[in-house]
Amino acid sequence: MPPEGLITAADVVRARAGDTRVGLVFEGRHWTWAELVSHMESWAAWLGRLTPEGPPHIGVLLDNVPEYLFAFGGAALVGATVVGINHTRRGVHLLHDFSHTHCRLLISEPRHADLIDPIVDRLDAPVLMVGDTLESALGAVGSEDPGVD
Repeated sequence: MPPEGLITAADVVRARAGDTRVGLVFEGRHWTWAELVSHMESWAAWLGRLTPEGPPHIGVLLDNVPEYLFAFGGAALVGATVVGINHTRRGVHLLHDFSHTHCRLLISEPRHADLIDPIVDRLDAPVLMVGDTLESALGAVGSEDPGVD
């Protein structure tokens, strides 16, 4: 529980829940702030089911795609810490960055599979590969079986 008067990232996200102004434009698609918050809440619910023992560190290896914002906002809503995983790192260095920060989940996309494949057996955490579209990401995150490989 934050100290009295402290505003958290989750508070900032929740404050936009009813906002119908455009909050995100990506490749010709538009999301209102309310839609963004709704997607973030879906991610938060899924992250909460995946990590019931408490807020984890979540490694994120994504380009600047909407799913990055959804994951970031979902993490904020469950009190998780997002760890940006550097796509310029390779092999043991990439593994070190993930392990050193105690990540319990890696969220990435097929575009980065070549970076993850050589170390996936040593990650000691599930990997969620989101698709190129919002629908495929939410399908994985919103389902009871999140498709974590």
